[in-house]
Amino acid sequence: ASPSLGLGMSKEIFESMTRFGVTRGADDESMKRAMVAVSQMAGKGKVGAEELRQQLGDAQGFGEMQSIFAEAYQYSLGKDENTAAKGQKALEELYDAMQKGNVYSSKILPFVKDIANRKADIGIEEARYSAGAERARFQNRMSEGWKEFTANGGSDGLALFWRMAQLAADW
Repeated sequence: ASPSLGLGMSKEIFESMTRFGVTRGADDESMKRAMVAVSQMAGKGKVGAEELRQQLGDAQGFGEMQSIFAEAYQYSLGKDENTAAKGQKALEELYDAMQKGNVYSSKILPFVKDIANRKADIGIEEARYSAGAERARFQNRMSEGWKEFTANGGSDGLALFWRMAQLAADW
């Protein structure tokens, strides 16, 4: 990402986006779109509406990002939880600042990272036991079982069984 963010911070931002996406059900394509959007923001040095609304906001699992960026923008201005604008007002302030070119990725992305991590922490346990995670574990076990089965000659025996069945049934 951006040299002004530094390698360490860039890595932390991408890790937080990944964690956030995982807890929100993002697929591989959406993860890639989100990372490209954040890379472009960091590379340009500014957050643009196209990256935030279209690339990131439309990516499956990243629909909350506009509100996260709005909250992060408030913090990047030096506001705290008590003085920061919230909801629609925060979004309007973010969009206005983006239009004027005043949303700098080096200032906002570290706050985005923190907020995304906080929100990911809430969903990580749920994601760990979600249907998708259980399916992935099942597929991994099946794959490992098949490797073990074939390594010990099982596939040869199965092939022989089907050849004999076909002969018996006269297929």
